[in-house]
Parts: sequence; structure tokens; C-alpha cells
Amino acid sequence: MAEIKVGYYIKIIGISSEIEAKNYKITREEALRYITGDEDTAVFSAVTSGNESGFKNIELLEPDKTPKHIANVDWGVKSGGKYYLKLPTGTNRFGVDRDKDVGYLTNEISPWLDPDPQWGFWLINDYYPAINLVNNTLFSVTPQIFFYGKKYDITEVTGPEKVEAEKRFTPIVIGGVKGSE
Repeated sequence: MAEIKVGYYIKIIGISSEIEAKNYKITREEALRYITGDEDTAVFSAVTSGNESGFKNIELLEPDKTPKHIANVDWGVKSGGKYYLKLPTGTNRFGVDRDKDVGYLTNEISPWLDPDPQWGFWLINDYYPAINLVNNTLFSVTPQIFFYGKKYDITEVTGPEKVEAEKRFTPIVIGGVKGSE
């Protein structure tokens, strides 16, 4: 995952050509922490043994469009079961090329107290995750997912600064590797 700081130039890759054609500068950053279940209306309800939650959109993670933000999050889970991710919603992640449905995280792969950064992802407006818990435990589970990271203000670079930005930008890939054509 790309490391960025205030003052860095970035180019966003993996979404619309309108956004990808532009260079941006990181102008501010702040910590981000969100735990499902802390919302006014919970995203997940209890999932009994042998069942699944169905994909739930985690819309509260969607960064603002105005002012334009991006966010980088690592995620970990507390309870047992298999957690499947779609990012953007509708696009399976972590699987193999021929079967994206086989990729998932568990509380052992990315624990809630110390999420594994290799499973982290970038978010921008209109791009937020959807997660499904398949409860293969012997108990009823209410999914609790812990997201930790940073959100950033970004400003489009124009004029003479754009030449410098084009020379030394950090690519930010939204949504992972491209799927088959």
C-alpha cells in the first residue's frame, strides 16, 4: 500500500478517466477509526451458526466529494467466521482470478487489535466496501469490523505545479487489480 503524507502528489488509478487524468496534492490528514456496531442504526444484526449476513454496504466509510477526500483503511475482525469483501460494492476481492468468491478474511488473518495492512484498501467518493459474514462457527455472531486508517484532503494540482506533480506522484489504486475483460 502506498505511503503518503501532507505535501505529497498523488494520481488516483482504477476509477473514472475524469479523475485519473488529474493530479492531486495531499493538503491535510487525520486519523480514522470506525467500528461497525457504533452507528445509530447497526449495519449488521446477529448471524446464527451456519448462516450468513448477506453483503452489507459500509456507506459510513465513503469519503466526502466536497471537499474531496480519500481514505486508506486497514480492517480487522473480532468474531469468528469468514468475512468476504466487495470493493467497490459488487466486485469481489481477495480471490484468485478464476474465482473471486474464494477470498475472505478471518479474525486470525486480520485480527481486530492488529489488522494486517496487506488487506487494507483505498476509498474515494462513491467507492465503499460491502462485507458478508459467513458464520461457520457453532455460535451466533454479530459481526464487528474494526477499520483504522487515515483520511486525507486532496486538492487538484493545476498550473506550473502540475508539471512537478506529474514527475513525482504516488499512485493510489482504488479497488485493487483489474478483473478479466
